[in-house]
Amino acid sequence: MHYAYLCTWAERGIMDTKVLVNFLRVAELVGIKSAATELGLSQLFLSRWLALLEREIGTPLLTRRR
Repeated sequence: MHYAYLCTWAERGIMDTKVLVNFLRVAELVGIKSAATELGLSQLFLSRWLALLEREIGTPLLTRRR
């Protein structure tokens, strides 16, 4: 998955199963860093991807700590 794919579904409002699977891995592993490592994605990419997903559905999905 790459940024162009991410923008495509976000702009068109189309999600596929990969979007949901990636979100579930973040939730199951309780963190973006560990999920990004397991999924072979950068932490920054996965974080931005989640922000787009949250914007798409109109609600926060995760509680973020800094």
